[in-house]
Amino acid sequence: GGEVTSHQDSTYLFTTPHQTCLGLWLAIDDATLQNGCLWARKGSHHEPIRSQLVRTDAAADPNNDSNLRAKLAPQDILVDG
Repeated sequence: GGEVTSHQDSTYLFTTPHQTCLGLWLAIDDATLQNGCLWARKGSHHEPIRSQLVRTDAAADPNNDSNLRAKLAPQDILVDG
């Protein structure tokens, strides 16, 4: 993967009316200061969401063949990358 700059996961992982999605960071190799470990700012989970990406009608269209549909059960894991 490449560099990921400072961001809030809730910009991308947001569901309504209830928060039903969460982010998971899984290191498959050693994550060090030299090769790019995860950084977090203490208390930032209490800050408001600064920006939020919202799907367009085309992206939400179930008939749009360019959309990948990933149906998951509660115990399933989807790895995106």
